[in-house]
Amino acid sequence: MNSAHKDVSHIAKYDGANFSLWKLGLFVLLEQNDLIDVTTGVFTLPEQAGEEIDEDIEDGIEDWRRKDVRARGFILSTTELSQQRLLISCTTAHQMWRTLSAQHLEHAADNRLDVQARFYSY
Repeated sequence: MNSAHKDVSHIAKYDGANFSLWKLGLFVLLEQNDLIDVTTGVFTLPEQAGEEIDEDIEDGIEDWRRKDVRARGFILSTTELSQQRLLISCTTAHQMWRTLSAQHLEHAADNRLDVQARFYSY
């Protein structure tokens, strides 16, 4: 836990309002740890074809799971509790990323409409 805390201590925690700053720090951290592809959905969970056990696919599944767990840990440790509540039903780092991105885009659109309304009412 101490080393994980040290790894993310320089990243501003996502509080619902600082998405761009948080994303910058998180993505650098994920790239440094070779976890960006599992988070963005480029590297997906390999699937077994049929009932035969393929050693290469088993290794790929284990690699994906290990990376996914680490990426989820980094995402959780760089988000405030209020944002973590949004992630309770997420089972992968990619789902977490999509959830937080969608929430940010929703708030950004709301803010833009609010600014436009205030502008036109001036």
